Amino acid sequence: MHGRDCTYIDVGCSLGYFAAQAVALGARAICYEPTPVYVDAIQHSRKLNRASDESWMVHQAAVFPQKRKSSHRMSDAYKPCGVGRNALRAARGQSPRGWNVPVISMDEVLRGRNVTVLKVDTDGDDGALLASVEAILAARETSVETIVVELGDLHGLDAWCLANPSNYIRGRPKSEDVTKAACAHLSTYMRGAPFDVLWRFVHVHGYDAYRLNTHTAREIFDWRGINLNKRMAPAPYGLQPFFGVRGMRKLERLDPQFPLTKYPELLRWGQSFLLTRVSILPIASHHELDVFSMQRAMGTHRTWHHFQGFLNNGTFADRGLPADFNSSVYE
Repeated sequence: MHGRDCTYIDVGCSLGYFAAQAVALGARAICYEPTPVYVDAIQHSRKLNRASDESWMVHQAAVFPQKRKSSHRMSDAYKPCGVGRNALRAARGQSPRGWNVPVISMDEVLRGRNVTVLKVDTDGDDGALLASVEAILAARETSVETIVVELGDLHGLDAWCLANPSNYIRGRPKSEDVTKAACAHLSTYMRGAPFDVLWRFVHVHGYDAYRLNTHTAREIFDWRGINLNKRMAPAPYGLQPFFGVRGMRKLERLDPQFPLTKYPELLRWGQSFLLTRVSILPIASHHELDVFSMQRAMGTHRTWHHFQGFLNNGTFADRGLPADFNSSVYE
């Protein structure tokens, strides 16, 4: 967002970490946060960063998919890593029954705006809010370049279950069949929205969809760039691993050909997705180590002609090799 006339909108701004970074990069930030003590913290951050009210707008409000009421009562809020616990406890001491906040609709947030980045993280009906965004886009009443949203079944198991089921399956027999069955639990909804909402962003509105693997596939690298985390959650079928330096997997692109009926397999608890119309990450191909790491992840046989084929054609498929070519020399 640096150096452009950008608008960053944060629905569920929390303490304002991401908004502060957006402002530091020169964007105009608009925060929506219903928790009073968090709003105070955001305003304090704005003052410390010497940002103007115009460059960093803060609204104490709850954003709903539709505005069915004028206010909403709250009594608690998400505490990231415990931050804000004491302040929230003090607030509840002063208002045991909680606090009322104004309600605005997603339509009021977006209508008539050109948005560079929209972040949605309310730990609630995030899917329903995303469905509202899709409807406003379909009506051509807004433009949103990039969206970051947390999706996945709030009641399901997370992707780490596949890496180490014994930590997640408690009070059950430790048989392999039971742990596999429990980890295979599919999402039943997308936080208040049907799965085809995500499909429409890709197939109707032209977005690329990426899973952010910050909480689903953490890597631990040594000095050579080799991942030492043997328990890392695997990339499921339907997500194409993208690579940066030496195979560091940071984004996983949703294959546009992945069938809608299998979307529930991808949306486990607490997984965030990046939806964008910007081409942000071509597959690395500047060094054979990068290509070989992709081949390992994709289960493709490693040969020199596969590497050359990828550089020339963008695919690991054979392209008519000479009859006398001996690939075993390059194994």
